[in-house]
Amino acid sequence: MKIEVHLLQSFAPSCLNRDDTNTPKMAEFGGATRARVSSQSWKRTVRQYWRMSAEVTGLEVAQRTKQLRKLLLKKLGWQDEVTEDTVAVDVFLDGYYSEMDGKKPKETKVLVFIGQEEVDVATECFRQVQESIRPITLKRLAAMNKAAAKGAKSEVSDAAPTDADGEEGGKKLPGLEKKNLDGDVLKKLSAANSTPDIAMFGRMLADHPERRVDAACQVAHALSTHSVDFATDYFAAVDDIKENMGEIGAGMLGNQGYNAACYYRYALLDRNQLLTNLKGDSALADKTIEAFLRAFTLSIPSAKQNSHAAQSLPSLALFIARDKGVPVSLVNAFAAPIYGEDLIGASIRSLARYQAKMGEMYGVYEGATIACFSDREEKGLPDNLAAFDAGGLDAAVKNILDAVRGTA
Repeated sequence: MKIEVHLLQSFAPSCLNRDDTNTPKMAEFGGATRARVSSQSWKRTVRQYWRMSAEVTGLEVAQRTKQLRKLLLKKLGWQDEVTEDTVAVDVFLDGYYSEMDGKKPKETKVLVFIGQEEVDVATECFRQVQESIRPITLKRLAAMNKAAAKGAKSEVSDAAPTDADGEEGGKKLPGLEKKNLDGDVLKKLSAANSTPDIAMFGRMLADHPERRVDAACQVAHALSTHSVDFATDYFAAVDDIKENMGEIGAGMLGNQGYNAACYYRYALLDRNQLLTNLKGDSALADKTIEAFLRAFTLSIPSAKQNSHAAQSLPSLALFIARDKGVPVSLVNAFAAPIYGEDLIGASIRSLARYQAKMGEMYGVYEGATIACFSDREEKGLPDNLAAFDAGGLDAAVKNILDAVRGTA
């Protein structure tokens, strides 16, 4: 079964997701410039929402980090210093997760998406192979000490290669080759990566593609339903002490881009893939689906909120669950930019018309469970959506979960 989420959400002046020029992200669509919030931004927002509401959802949330070495050392109860034991941890991580960063040797080269269960299992696996990797560990430690003796800038406690490829003098530090990895350990690590957010959003380990997790959720970039250009806020900050001394002039000047837009947001959730990722745990899968529907609807990116307090909830939410047909984004309802005084109302009407047309043309909604709700006044929804008005988030989520459990 696949579940589509369609949202229309309007924000007053804000900068929810900015680019390298400190201005809101934009995109060209339908021949017009649109405001944009990246899918990565909103997925992180969902994960942060889950983290803050963990007591309610009961879901474990993984961490995306380069500090895996620190997590293992903490679990092992060891100090962060160069010893045979800690170098063995480096060798383990180098072989089973990612090479260590040449410039920051206490960090992995890439971000690793990992939950606490896998940290626990990785610690056990390290203990399992620590003795067998000892010869490599001693060679690596000797190479590090030799580099330090030759006048490496870092102290012995931080001695490590200094270039980006983890090499010193053209020679790579001794490490585990893939052919020498323990098959039992690889199986244990693969079986331990089932936190709900990893199952939803997927994971890729560049050095171990066989341990990837295919995402059960796809999230589109949010696009404004209308054409948008950003504005620039020129601001000044006053130096209070200088002002009290009678001096005039700002203590700081700056510019910040912002815009205001009504966004169309879309996500697709594949329950079958989610169930696979969660090792067949249907209860956890359904709990994850419920948590995602709520978090994706209620969460808002945190960028520049202290400056804008842009905390508007969706004006329309449309959930569609079905076990046949292809998924359909409704973004082309806005290929011709919406214009006029009531952008939210016009956007809702355009989306309703397009959704009805897709159903008429392709029959994709036959047998589907549809639930929606809106902040429009009574009878403000178009007829084809009004028939499925659940009245609010709780009822809409319940309708979808009932359909999911019936199919299961």
